[in-house]
Amino acid sequence: MDKFTKKMDSNIIYYVAAILNPRVKTSFIQAQMSKSDADVIVSNIREYLKKQYPASPISSSSVERPPDIISDIDWYLDSSPEMWSHSMIEDGDPN
Repeated sequence: MDKFTKKMDSNIIYYVAAILNPRVKTSFIQAQMSKSDADVIVSNIREYLKKQYPASPISSSSVERPPDIISDIDWYLDSSPEMWSHSMIEDGDPN
């Protein structure tokens, strides 16, 4: 695991890809690392995404969100992971 973690640490895009799964978000990073390391990585992901995707003006059709969260990135990362299972879809195969 250390071998792969070192590779991930050299390129933040691996962490970004991990958090883009709405069923996982930051939970995998938080479960696999110490709190301080996970906090640093999640903070770096936030900064990276905000730099790559700057906030656009809020339109009138925007989804309501708490007033203290001003970024879609913060809203996404701070919200709970989506609950999902194969049994939630009609033709889901649990195997």
